[in-house]
Amino acid sequence: MNTRKFANVLLALGILSSFASAHSAEPTDKPRPTRSMTGADARNNNPEGEGLAKSAPSGLGKADRAFIIKAAEGSLFELAAAELALKKSSDARVKQYAAAMAKEHGAALKGLKQVGVNHNYPLPEELTQESAKRLDRLKDLSGQEFDNAFKSDVGLNANEEDTKLLKRAKRATRNQDLGAWIDQTLPVLQKQMQRATQLAKG
Repeated sequence: MNTRKFANVLLALGILSSFASAHSAEPTDKPRPTRSMTGADARNNNPEGEGLAKSAPSGLGKADRAFIIKAAEGSLFELAAAELALKKSSDARVKQYAAAMAKEHGAALKGLKQVGVNHNYPLPEELTQESAKRLDRLKDLSGQEFDNAFKSDVGLNANEEDTKLLKRAKRATRNQDLGAWIDQTLPVLQKQMQRATQLAKG
């Protein structure tokens, strides 16, 4: 092999060696781009519900949330009982009381639902099992038996339960929306109680 050919071979070997070294220096695992948390990946992992629609509401503590659920359930029962009385009772005074009760609890429930909307906390739309059974017992009655049971169980007992519930919540809550609703609703319930007492006396 002459000197010129030997020099060309050495040059070629040098180029291949440099290429191989540069290639082996590259990392085998390139870092992957990070993915932003959107859609389903960004859902709030709140124990009260999945997603933003049921995320923990701002300004409503655990006691406030328990209260508005119980208050809503009470109003749903009394609305249903009042509507039942309007259909079943033959006593004009009972019907008059039931009509006022339906109107007042309907307005109260509407206001309470707005508090729930303001704080992203939906309220129940159906009776509890206990309330449904309570209503069924009234449905099985008729005439004077129904009127007496309605006056006692709904006019007096349920109203007293609601009034005590609101008084306790008024002392405990620090939420302005809920406090304003209680201040508006409590006097209405107290007047209902007075009318129920007069109605029960006959």
